[in-house]
Amino acid sequence: MQRDVELRMVESIGMLPASQRTPAIVAGLLPSAFVESHPTLVRMLSDPDMDVAMLKMVLDRIGLVRGGHNDVHDASVEVGNALAATYFPNGRE
Repeated sequence: MQRDVELRMVESIGMLPASQRTPAIVAGLLPSAFVESHPTLVRMLSDPDMDVAMLKMVLDRIGLVRGGHNDVHDASVEVGNALAATYFPNGRE
């Protein structure tokens, strides 16, 4: 239950303007245990150029893994493929 609340908090923080998602603000809004165990997600939230759609996809995959509907490997491949399609749209760089 607490983990679902944390994911909803992350999603809500992701909707804030970049000026309200500084590293200090993000770390202050989330439980310290979450910040320590998800540093990459916290950095993503703090990025002024964060892609909200990508954040949502990552959160969806985390929820699926936590719910037992997806394994970590499959979720990481799906996120990796989405990142590759975003940043390497022609398959080469």
